[in-house]
Amino acid sequence: MPIDLACPSCRRALQVPDYAAGKKARCPACGEVIPVPALQRTVNPYAAPSAQTMAPPEDQEFSQPQGPLDIGRVWNEGWAAWSRNLGVLVGAAVIFLIISVAVGIGMYIAMLVTMTIPVQQGDLTPFIAFIAILVVGSLLSWLVHSYLMIGLIRMGLDASRGRPVMFGRLFSGGDVLVGWFGYFIVFQIMTILGTYACLFPGLALAALFWPGLCAIADRRVKALEAFGYSLRLVRGNFWSSVLLLLVLLGVHLLGSLACGVGVLFSIPLQVVLVATAYRHMAGDPKPQHATNVLDPMSGQGAGGADFA
Repeated sequence: MPIDLACPSCRRALQVPDYAAGKKARCPACGEVIPVPALQRTVNPYAAPSAQTMAPPEDQEFSQPQGPLDIGRVWNEGWAAWSRNLGVLVGAAVIFLIISVAVGIGMYIAMLVTMTIPVQQGDLTPFIAFIAILVVGSLLSWLVHSYLMIGLIRMGLDASRGRPVMFGRLFSGGDVLVGWFGYFIVFQIMTILGTYACLFPGLALAALFWPGLCAIADRRVKALEAFGYSLRLVRGNFWSSVLLLLVLLGVHLLGSLACGVGVLFSIPLQVVLVATAYRHMAGDPKPQHATNVLDPMSGQGAGGADFA
């Protein structure tokens, strides 16, 4: 029988299947992760202790890695999800690019201003100001990029799971920004060094650790834990993960060829494909659609919980 529970954050009435007992569910309305109470079972007092069924640990998430990743299936599902939500996803890509370019232009203008400052012999102030603007501007640019990328990933996950894709999700990355940014920096350094050493090591490192970026955005996994979590997901799927990155590269190149306008379409498609591949690897192979449940607080329908 389904288990009824209420979200402590938004007070929505939710239902989950009984096999989710003792695990966790995510409220589709606000994203709150809710512990699902374990079922109360009648225990035979005369039974041997070894015959008792133990409840799963509370911190175990209702998700098990699946078998080999089917890139063809990922493409078909991702393309369908991208097509259904094309308008809102392209709009989010436009805002993403506008903000990113605006931050870059602002940093460039500030650096030009420092170069116009009269320089006296032995005065290092303009040089120090130039370096400070370069460092602070680069850090700010990466932070803004990370904040918006978290939102794009969450929009891609919503599209891939068959949920309504809300434009406001683009600005929802504040809750995991620090962890995601730290993971992203380490991820970039590893892949860049691997690429300079030889092309394949960089590609291999990217294939091993890209799911961690999705896991932090989706499950709020801590940055250090995301490395191990990513390796568990990629286990048995390494070559499929490499193939996925090559497909994403092809999509990016095709988008760039269309006078740059194509990136407005290729960026959302890349995000949805990544989200779909992550779903399959994380044990969520089928799109999850909301189940209407009566909300006793408002008398309106409330979405069913998604497992987290």
